[in-house]
Amino acid sequence: MPRVWQGVAVTYWTAREVAERCGWSSPATARKELKRWGVNPATDEHGHVLRQPGTDAKLYHPDDIEAARQAAPGRGRRRPTEV
Repeated sequence: MPRVWQGVAVTYWTAREVAERCGWSSPATARKELKRWGVNPATDEHGHVLRQPGTDAKLYHPDDIEAARQAAPGRGRRRPTEV
């Protein structure tokens, strides 16, 4: 959802959009994973959480999500390597 901030249109994502883009099963899964990664909802200049008009869903900045995804650990090695 685009919003104008300091004269620039910025796009924010809801938990539903995050879940769709990350391949997670639900918005609840997205919220849990974002919280685990330390990603907080976007805020305005007064520190109030940005929400989508009409649904009141919290909005997240895509750059924060992508940075957290890049820093998240992978699945790791599932079995020992053969010698």
